[in-house]
Amino acid sequence: MQKLCAHEDATKFSTPLNPLEHEGGITKEMYDRIVKQPMDLGTIQSKMNAPFSSKESYKSPSHFAKDVNRIFSNVLKVWNAGQDIAEASRRLQGWWVDQWGCLVPKIMSIKVGGANNKEKTDDDVANKENNENNNHQYPVESERGEDFQEQIGLPGICKKKSFSFFPPALPPILTTYAMFLFPFTR
Repeated sequence: MQKLCAHEDATKFSTPLNPLEHEGGITKEMYDRIVKQPMDLGTIQSKMNAPFSSKESYKSPSHFAKDVNRIFSNVLKVWNAGQDIAEASRRLQGWWVDQWGCLVPKIMSIKVGGANNKEKTDDDVANKENNENNNHQYPVESERGEDFQEQIGLPGICKKKSFSFFPPALPPILTTYAMFLFPFTR
């Protein structure tokens, strides 16, 4: 999260977006009508810092990743390519996907005190103490499930959803091109 917030484009997304501060002539009312689940990096950080037992905390890495991806999808719902905020979102999303893709194998290999782990190592004890000090509890097992992309918070490219970020009248060749440019927004 620290690296994400340190990215040069992240400052635009550190607080809830105010459409009046960005080009495109979008009013606050229009923004609220289009964006049903607003998200920003400050809210994500607050959820990360919340005690695990609280309703606001993240219960899995996929919930965290979905919120990060929600920032980008919200921007694409409101602003067009070429506008400053959309371009900043595109750059940050590209960086995020690369970084998250490198972290996922590490996250999925974490096993904390599962039934199959009878012996506790010094690292296990240190992790448990660290978790207790931070008031966080983590899932007993982190195993790759059947729906792996959903589990890690990255929507599948080929999954069909009931909505689209692209206008229905877009010619098929442009739709294919747009899917290539923004594969994680479908």
